Amino acid sequence: ADVPEVFADRDLLKQAVLNLVLNAIDAMPQGGQLRLTLNRKGDTAEIAVADTGIGIPAENRQKIFQLFFTTRPGGSGIGLASTFRIVQLLNGSIDFTSEVGRGTTFRIELPLAA
Repeated sequence: ADVPEVFADRDLLKQAVLNLVLNAIDAMPQGGQLRLTLNRKGDTAEIAVADTGIGIPAENRQKIFQLFFTTRPGGSGIGLASTFRIVQLLNGSIDFTSEVGRGTTFRIELPLAA
């Protein structure tokens, strides 16, 4: 009932979230839990995509938003880079927390509509 409203290009935002969901699914080859949440956080809306997958090793954390960086065989390295850019275009921010063997949570924060 208390869904925060943002001004954003629907298609761009959908693509950004879809990229995160697809990466989460890939990170759970044996299955797991995927959770999407939307919350108001001060003057922003926070979209969180959390998985119980393999996690991101420390040595890769600084590289994951770089274009063409991938650890997945056959991966393009475009998904997270484009998600990062989309969030920038929407005047938002993106970050993540991750623990190897336990999962990753990406958080997109977007300014609320005035």
